[in-house]
Amino acid sequence: MTLYLSKLLALVLLPMSLAWLLGLAALLLAAVGRRRAAWVLLLVQVGLLWLAAAPWVAERLALWLERDYPPMALAATPTADVVVVLGGAVRQVGEPAVENLTRASDRLLRAARLYRAGKVEAVLAVGGNLSWMREAAPESALMRELLVEWGVPRDAILLETRSQTTRENALFAAEILAAQDWERVLLVTSAGHMRRAVGAFRAAGVEVIPSPTDYAVLTYAAPAAMNEPVGVTGQLQAGPSDRAAAPPSRGKSSAGAMVNIAVFLPTAEALARTTTVMRELLGRIYYRWRGWM
Repeated sequence: MTLYLSKLLALVLLPMSLAWLLGLAALLLAAVGRRRAAWVLLLVQVGLLWLAAAPWVAERLALWLERDYPPMALAATPTADVVVVLGGAVRQVGEPAVENLTRASDRLLRAARLYRAGKVEAVLAVGGNLSWMREAAPESALMRELLVEWGVPRDAILLETRSQTTRENALFAAEILAAQDWERVLLVTSAGHMRRAVGAFRAAGVEVIPSPTDYAVLTYAAPAAMNEPVGVTGQLQAGPSDRAAAPPSRGKSSAGAMVNIAVFLPTAEALARTTTVMRELLGRIYYRWRGWM
């Protein structure tokens, strides 16, 4: 029940859902003759959607979510007994079912690279099937097959197959970690999800070493050397598109101005990014309220 409650709260408060609620309220106000109030709500609705879908806004929200866990090179990652990699990276599709990587598939690649770099002796793949997904195998089993393809021995991979939420990830993984007597644990998940994941594992009695990946915003300063961690700068750095279109040092070109204006024009990708940020923030609030982090 708590799983569905949290998802319901997320759906109600996400930008798209809130905008539709405002639109519905505007229609109701117009129906009862309060047209001025209806127009105000419609303008608020459009403004909310515009802001949520503006790349400039979405990028800064995502960076704010990720900046506590800047990228770290493999060489700078400490050694541990095991790396725990959270699911959400691969699904099944088709009949017969085949694998389908998601945007979070960097998690698997990160775990495989950590093992191959000698940072850990084992990999614990965490993730079962969501209750509304009728898949033939738990996600962690699919994760194992890809990890094997990417160079991790099958006998070095353990599976957790029951969890459906971040809290369950932590609780069920903690049982396996205790049974294996593993104390030093690397945790791999998306950078924007890391704070809630670390809190959930800590609440389950497991102290983890974050090894973040799957960054939504590529605006981090370049490392001074390949074996040094990448740090987040105090200000946003120009992304690839910004650098490519940057105006000359003397004067401002019209092309540069057009590109600068473009970051305020709404896109579906930016709206999806803002929605992801909102969902994660709601998840943090809910987990703190429940004492799960």
